[in-house]
Amino acid sequence: MVTVTLEVPDELAKKLHTLDPVTLTGVLQRGLAQYEAEQALDTYLPRMQTDDVVAASHKAKERSHAIIEDQGLAAVALLFTDLLAQAVQNTQEKRLARETVVSVS
Repeated sequence: MVTVTLEVPDELAKKLHTLDPVTLTGVLQRGLAQYEAEQALDTYLPRMQTDDVVAASHKAKERSHAIIEDQGLAAVALLFTDLLAQAVQNTQEKRLARETVVSVS
């Protein structure tokens, strides 16, 4: 561990002072990760090409279609399962009704 001394505005210092060391370290790590992500985006944006945007949107469209297809297949599977369950239940009810009629006779 290394000790770091920072000069911060009084309001911020009061908030930071209330945090325990583990929480403060976590806050700093998340803030640094966000800062690094923003820096990476800032360096990429000036070099971004139209082709990159088109390729990314095409890839997103393909993923979207795949998800919709998967949902459609899942809906069909649920419908089939429901029909099968109803058929089994009807068969059992008919068999039970026949057994009841036979035992009453």
